[in-house]
Amino acid sequence: MANISFIVKQKLESAIKILCRDFSSHVKRPGKDFSRNRKLPFEEVIRFLLPLQGQCMDQELFRHFSKKPLFFSTDYSGIPHSSAMIQARQKLSDSAMPALFHSFTETCKKGALFQGYQLLAIDGSQFSVPENLKEPLCWRKIPNISKGRNVIHLNAMYHLQSGIFEDVVFQPICEYNEHKALAQMVDRRSSAFPAIFMADRGYESYNTFAHIEQKGDKYVVRGRESGTGICSSLNLPDTEEYDIEKELYICKKHSKKVKTNPRKYKRIRSDATFDFFTDDCEEYRLNLRIVKIKLSETTTEVLFTNLSKEEFSADDLKRLYHMRWGIETAFDQLKYALGA
Repeated sequence: MANISFIVKQKLESAIKILCRDFSSHVKRPGKDFSRNRKLPFEEVIRFLLPLQGQCMDQELFRHFSKKPLFFSTDYSGIPHSSAMIQARQKLSDSAMPALFHSFTETCKKGALFQGYQLLAIDGSQFSVPENLKEPLCWRKIPNISKGRNVIHLNAMYHLQSGIFEDVVFQPICEYNEHKALAQMVDRRSSAFPAIFMADRGYESYNTFAHIEQKGDKYVVRGRESGTGICSSLNLPDTEEYDIEKELYICKKHSKKVKTNPRKYKRIRSDATFDFFTDDCEEYRLNLRIVKIKLSETTTEVLFTNLSKEEFSADDLKRLYHMRWGIETAFDQLKYALGA
């Protein structure tokens, strides 16, 4: 059996070659940037950026361009200056690295389907980078410490059957919006197979459910049983377990029929996001299945889904949602085992 790391590296090499064939589509000034024969062509800049670690630019350049260890080498003639690399990097457009990412992940095997579905877990995590006050949207003050830090919020779509981060959205910490990021990843996903999106508490919203439904996919999203979550307005049974279906009409106007039938019509705040209202359609019909399952004698969990009872029982949903933990393990490996 071929070594898996060798196979993955070959796929990455192939993706880099494909990107470089059409590099003019991924620079800020097509026809000008990287058009001359220089020490830092487009492909070399991409190869330099991929394995970057936490060292200063000069050390990273030496590690990349020198084949000898630092303490044995005295030949610096083949190593570009840090200013040259910074200028070369600034020529790349915002599409370069995402194009490489998607080209690479599309070549990876997606694994067997789960009862005809791809299983996609959604979650977010924060990554700290060196402090830079010139990026105020990423900067956050740390209490009781003189210095702050820059933080980027990563929203990820993780393919549970293959262990691949299939899509990502980066947001500055001061403007991160996990609901918006999830809708963005759902809308731009294209696949011949239907998917089940799984997400933890915090992702529950009518807008999220509608985006997934409009794509013809399914979802299993954990809800908050207390506080201001969706459950608080649905008049749910006060029992240890239940499995019920509700037909709701989402709207913004506080009309007479909304007031007289609050169990059927759910009015959302005027400033709340719902992307499917139009001038001709001020209501959106949504069928929800709400399942409360018992995990232990003292612990319960509420799941929102559009999977039918005939296809997935409450016990099936319990086992299915437990599989979502794979994305937590993946984040742990990414941040600690791999040093991100």
